[in-house]
Amino acid sequence: MVASKLKELGLTKGEIKVYLALLKIGISTKGPIASKAKVSESKVYEILDRLTAKGLVSNAMKKKGARQVKQFKAANPILLKDFLNKKKRAIEKEEKIVDSILPMLQAQLTAQDCEYSAVIYEGFKGIRTNNKEVLEMIGKDDEWMAMGVSSSKAKQYNAFWVQWLKQRAKRGGPARILFVDKATKYYQDLSKIKNTQVGYLKSVAPSAVVMTKNRVMILTYGDTPACLAITNKQVYESFKGFFESLWSLAKKN
Repeated sequence: MVASKLKELGLTKGEIKVYLALLKIGISTKGPIASKAKVSESKVYEILDRLTAKGLVSNAMKKKGARQVKQFKAANPILLKDFLNKKKRAIEKEEKIVDSILPMLQAQLTAQDCEYSAVIYEGFKGIRTNNKEVLEMIGKDDEWMAMGVSSSKAKQYNAFWVQWLKQRAKRGGPARILFVDKATKYYQDLSKIKNTQVGYLKSVAPSAVVMTKNRVMILTYGDTPACLAITNKQVYESFKGFFESLWSLAKKN
């Protein structure tokens, strides 16, 4: 159990064996350590060096006759907290690096607004991946529009959309959702979400279409559920115009 927990902290299998062996035998040279840990002597020095760098092992030179021998000792287990603090500081440093380059990377992405891209996300995981990307890119002023929405699909998708739209409501602007059916639990659940308006227009819609921030998503829930995500300002404006014409005819909740 201890070994598995140390692995979760980021130690390798060899490091765990050597560290636990040293805790049991105390101060020792590489031979007994390798034997107790059941690792080869050719690798034990490399492992001990890594553990030393992590602050989990210390070493000292001891004179034996005319020669000096390096001995090793496991650090007090309380120092595992220092090891974790070093990892935290390293992660914080990496986060600062990411924060510093994000504006430049986003600027490059913005420069592609006039370009066209189309990506297909297949299955439930694919649709979830698409929505994760959307959640990251929307801001408080970005509206969410959906048309051709139907309650007639697997329950896991309806449940997913309810939860996801609640998340979106916390980050994005208003939402307008145009259903092709009504008086369903899904319809009622979405109508209760903050900053979300639901409408109904009787029609036949083979696919649901969603629009937000120059992105158009066409969703199907047949044998192979999928989302075709098109990123292009002109395509977005075209679908948005069509949505507005249908919304003006719809019965609002």
